[in-house]
Amino acid sequence: MNKMNWYLRSGLLISSIVIGFNHFIELPGIIHGFVLGTAVALELVGIYLLRHDMTKTKNFKKNFFSKFIKTA
Repeated sequence: MNKMNWYLRSGLLISSIVIGFNHFIELPGIIHGFVLGTAVALELVGIYLLRHDMTKTKNFKKNFFSKFIKTA
């Protein structure tokens, strides 16, 4: 089995914290749904990255944001 990546690990951590926290203290539905949706999205990206290479996407993002954030 492949090593878990950062996205998958953080998605699992966030979802377990929110579910455990919601067990003791009732969170508002909008917050609970948003955080769980974010955790599921991170988990799906992590699962995708287990089998696919994302170096082109990372390089594109790095070049795209470097145009806007220039150090003088």
